[in-house]
Amino acid sequence: MLPRAGKEGAGFRLTVLGFLLGVLVGWLPAFKAGAFATTEEDFAKLPPFCKARASGPESATYKLWEQRLGPNFLHVHHYCSGLDWVNKAHSTLDRRKSREWLETALGGFQYMEDQCSSPETFVLMPEILTNKARVLVELGRMPEAAQYFEKALRMNPRYVPAYRSLSDLYLRAKQKEAARQLLDYGIKVNPGNKTLEQLLRRVNQGQ
Repeated sequence: MLPRAGKEGAGFRLTVLGFLLGVLVGWLPAFKAGAFATTEEDFAKLPPFCKARASGPESATYKLWEQRLGPNFLHVHHYCSGLDWVNKAHSTLDRRKSREWLETALGGFQYMEDQCSSPETFVLMPEILTNKARVLVELGRMPEAAQYFEKALRMNPRYVPAYRSLSDLYLRAKQKEAARQLLDYGIKVNPGNKTLEQLLRRVNQGQ
Protein backbone atom coordinates (compact mmCIF):
# COMPACT_ATOMS: atom_id res chain seq x y z
CA MET A 1 0.00 0.00 0.00
CA LEU A 2 1.22 3.46 -0.87
CA PRO A 3 2.44 5.30 2.24
CA ARG A 4 0.44 8.41 3.17
CA ALA A 5 1.19 11.42 5.40
CA GLY A 6 -0.81 11.46 8.21
CA LYS A 7 -44.61 30.03 -24.77
CA GLU A 8 -44.12 30.39 -28.37
CA GLY A 9 -42.55 33.77 -29.33
CA ALA A 10 -41.01 34.58 -25.99
CA GLY A 11 -40.32 30.96 -25.27
CA PHE A 12 -38.63 30.52 -28.60
CA ARG A 13 -36.42 33.58 -28.06
CA LEU A 14 -35.45 32.32 -24.62
CA THR A 15 -34.66 28.92 -26.05
CA VAL A 16 -32.46 30.44 -28.74
CA LEU A 17 -30.77 32.71 -26.22
CA GLY A 18 -30.14 29.79 -23.92
CA PHE A 19 -28.72 27.80 -26.80
CA LEU A 20 -26.41 30.59 -27.87
CA LEU A 21 -25.20 31.13 -24.33
CA GLY A 22 -24.58 27.43 -23.99
CA VAL A 23 -22.55 27.41 -27.18
CA LEU A 24 -20.57 30.44 -26.05
CA VAL A 25 -19.81 29.06 -22.62
CA GLY A 26 -18.85 25.72 -24.09
CA TRP A 27 -16.72 27.39 -26.75
CA LEU A 28 -14.59 29.55 -24.51
CA PRO A 29 -12.53 26.78 -22.84
CA ALA A 30 -12.04 25.05 -26.19
CA PHE A 31 -10.82 28.34 -27.69
CA LYS A 32 -8.41 28.82 -24.84
CA ALA A 33 -7.19 25.26 -25.22
CA GLY A 34 -6.81 25.67 -28.97
CA ALA A 35 -4.80 28.87 -28.62
CA PHE A 36 -1.72 27.35 -27.02
CA ALA A 37 1.81 27.32 -28.36
CA THR A 38 1.69 29.87 -31.16
CA THR A 39 5.43 29.75 -31.91
CA GLU A 40 8.07 27.09 -32.39
CA GLU A 41 9.65 28.29 -29.15
CA ASP A 42 6.36 27.58 -27.35
CA PHE A 43 6.14 24.10 -28.85
CA ALA A 44 9.74 23.37 -27.88
CA LYS A 45 8.74 23.66 -24.22
CA LEU A 46 5.91 21.12 -24.60
CA PRO A 47 5.81 17.35 -25.16
CA PRO A 48 6.05 16.36 -28.85
CA PHE A 49 2.47 15.11 -28.99
CA CYS A 50 1.28 18.70 -28.46
CA LYS A 51 2.60 19.90 -31.81
CA ALA A 52 1.25 16.72 -33.39
CA ARG A 53 -2.21 17.40 -31.95
CA ALA A 54 -2.12 20.95 -33.30
CA SER A 55 -1.09 19.74 -36.77
CA GLY A 56 -4.58 18.38 -37.54
CA PRO A 57 -6.00 14.89 -38.06
CA GLU A 58 -4.70 14.58 -41.63
CA SER A 59 -1.04 14.90 -40.70
CA ALA A 60 1.20 11.88 -40.33
CA THR A 61 2.42 12.93 -36.88
CA TYR A 62 -1.16 13.34 -35.66
CA LYS A 63 -2.02 9.83 -36.81
CA LEU A 64 1.15 8.43 -35.25
CA TRP A 65 0.42 9.90 -31.83
CA GLU A 66 -3.24 8.95 -32.11
CA GLN A 67 -2.15 5.34 -32.53
CA ARG A 68 0.20 5.62 -29.55
CA LEU A 69 -2.18 7.35 -27.15
CA GLY A 70 -5.54 6.02 -28.34
CA PRO A 71 -8.89 7.82 -28.44
CA ASN A 72 -7.99 10.18 -25.61
CA PHE A 73 -5.55 11.87 -27.98
CA LEU A 74 -8.61 13.80 -29.21
CA HIS A 75 -8.67 15.72 -25.92
CA VAL A 76 -4.95 16.06 -25.30
CA HIS A 77 -4.76 19.67 -26.52
CA HIS A 78 -6.44 20.64 -23.23
CA TYR A 79 -3.52 19.11 -21.36
CA CYS A 80 -1.08 20.84 -23.70
CA SER A 81 -2.90 24.12 -23.16
CA GLY A 82 -2.57 23.62 -19.42
CA LEU A 83 1.17 23.05 -19.74
CA ASP A 84 1.47 26.14 -21.93
CA TRP A 85 -0.33 28.25 -19.31
CA VAL A 86 2.07 26.93 -16.67
CA ASN A 87 4.99 28.02 -18.86
CA LYS A 88 3.39 31.46 -19.24
CA ALA A 89 2.89 31.69 -15.48
CA HIS A 90 6.56 30.91 -14.91
CA SER A 91 7.64 33.56 -17.44
CA THR A 92 6.10 36.57 -15.69
CA LEU A 93 7.03 38.47 -12.55
CA ASP A 94 3.43 39.64 -12.13
CA ARG A 95 2.18 37.51 -9.25
CA ARG A 96 -1.48 38.20 -10.00
CA LYS A 97 -1.11 37.12 -13.62
CA SER A 98 0.97 34.13 -12.65
CA ARG A 99 -1.65 32.89 -10.22
CA GLU A 100 -4.44 33.52 -12.74
CA TRP A 101 -2.59 31.56 -15.41
CA LEU A 102 -1.89 28.69 -13.03
CA GLU A 103 -5.61 28.53 -12.23
CA THR A 104 -6.30 28.46 -15.97
CA ALA A 105 -3.86 25.58 -16.34
CA LEU A 106 -5.78 23.62 -13.73
CA GLY A 107 -8.85 23.91 -15.96
CA GLY A 108 -7.04 22.17 -18.80
CA PHE A 109 -5.84 19.37 -16.54
CA GLN A 110 -9.31 18.97 -15.02
CA TYR A 111 -10.83 18.74 -18.51
CA MET A 112 -8.60 15.77 -19.24
CA GLU A 113 -9.68 14.07 -16.03
CA ASP A 114 -13.36 14.67 -16.79
CA GLN A 115 -13.31 13.71 -20.48
CA CYS A 116 -10.79 10.90 -20.47
CA SER A 117 -12.21 7.47 -21.15
CA SER A 118 -10.73 4.80 -18.85
CA PRO A 119 -8.36 7.18 -17.04
CA GLU A 120 -6.91 4.29 -15.04
CA THR A 121 -5.38 2.88 -18.22
CA PHE A 122 -4.55 6.11 -20.09
CA VAL A 123 -0.78 6.20 -20.24
CA LEU A 124 -0.59 9.98 -19.76
CA MET A 125 -2.88 10.18 -16.75
CA PRO A 126 -0.19 9.79 -14.03
CA GLU A 127 1.77 12.58 -15.73
CA ILE A 128 -1.33 14.77 -15.97
CA LEU A 129 -2.19 14.24 -12.31
CA THR A 130 1.38 14.91 -11.24
CA ASN A 131 1.53 18.18 -13.15
CA LYS A 132 -1.82 19.16 -11.71
CA ALA A 133 -0.48 18.45 -8.23
CA ARG A 134 2.61 20.57 -8.89
CA VAL A 135 0.41 23.52 -9.85
CA LEU A 136 -1.64 23.00 -6.70
CA VAL A 137 1.59 23.21 -4.71
CA GLU A 138 2.43 26.52 -6.37
CA LEU A 139 -1.03 27.78 -5.46
CA GLY A 140 -0.50 26.76 -1.83
CA ARG A 141 -3.09 23.98 -1.90
CA MET A 142 -0.83 21.40 -0.30
CA PRO A 143 -3.27 18.74 1.02
CA GLU A 144 -5.04 18.65 -2.34
CA ALA A 145 -1.72 18.40 -4.12
CA ALA A 146 -0.68 15.43 -1.98
CA GLN A 147 -3.92 13.65 -2.88
CA TYR A 148 -3.20 14.06 -6.59
CA PHE A 149 0.39 12.85 -6.26
CA GLU A 150 -0.91 9.78 -4.44
CA LYS A 151 -3.61 9.25 -7.09
CA ALA A 152 -0.94 9.32 -9.79
CA LEU A 153 1.08 6.71 -7.92
CA ARG A 154 -1.93 4.45 -7.43
CA MET A 155 -2.39 4.51 -11.20
CA ASN A 156 1.28 3.87 -11.85
CA PRO A 157 3.38 2.83 -8.83
CA ARG A 158 6.49 3.11 -10.99
CA TYR A 159 6.03 6.77 -11.94
CA VAL A 160 9.19 8.30 -10.53
CA PRO A 161 8.35 12.03 -11.03
CA ALA A 162 5.42 11.68 -8.62
CA TYR A 163 7.66 10.12 -5.96
CA ARG A 164 10.16 12.94 -6.36
CA SER A 165 7.56 15.70 -6.09
CA LEU A 166 5.57 14.11 -3.28
CA SER A 167 8.65 13.41 -1.18
CA ASP A 168 9.69 17.05 -1.63
CA LEU A 169 6.23 18.13 -0.50
CA TYR A 170 6.53 15.97 2.62
CA LEU A 171 9.92 17.47 3.40
CA ARG A 172 8.57 21.00 2.98
CA ALA A 173 5.88 20.05 5.49
CA LYS A 174 8.64 18.74 7.80
CA GLN A 175 7.35 15.17 7.49
CA LYS A 176 10.71 13.54 6.98
CA GLU A 177 9.59 10.07 7.99
CA ALA A 178 6.72 10.16 5.48
CA ALA A 179 9.22 11.14 2.78
CA ARG A 180 11.56 8.32 3.79
CA GLN A 181 8.79 5.71 3.76
CA LEU A 182 7.55 6.94 0.39
CA LEU A 183 10.98 6.72 -1.18
CA ASP A 184 11.61 3.29 0.38
CA TYR A 185 8.38 2.10 -1.22
CA GLY A 186 9.31 3.70 -4.52
CA ILE A 187 12.63 1.89 -4.60
CA LYS A 188 10.93 -1.43 -3.88
CA VAL A 189 8.77 -1.08 -6.98
CA ASN A 190 11.57 0.57 -8.99
CA PRO A 191 14.61 -1.45 -7.90
CA GLY A 192 17.87 0.19 -8.87
CA ASN A 193 16.34 3.55 -9.73
CA LYS A 194 19.18 6.03 -9.24
CA THR A 195 16.96 9.08 -8.84
CA LEU A 196 15.00 7.59 -5.97
CA GLU A 197 18.10 6.15 -4.34
CA GLN A 198 19.80 9.54 -4.42
CA LEU A 199 16.72 11.24 -2.97
CA LEU A 200 16.57 8.71 -0.16
CA ARG A 201 20.25 9.24 0.66
CA ARG A 202 19.66 12.98 0.92
CA VAL A 203 16.70 12.41 3.24
CA ASN A 204 18.71 10.05 5.42
CA GLN A 205 21.57 12.57 5.55
CA GLY A 206 19.21 15.33 6.54
CA GLN A 207 19.75 17.36 3.37
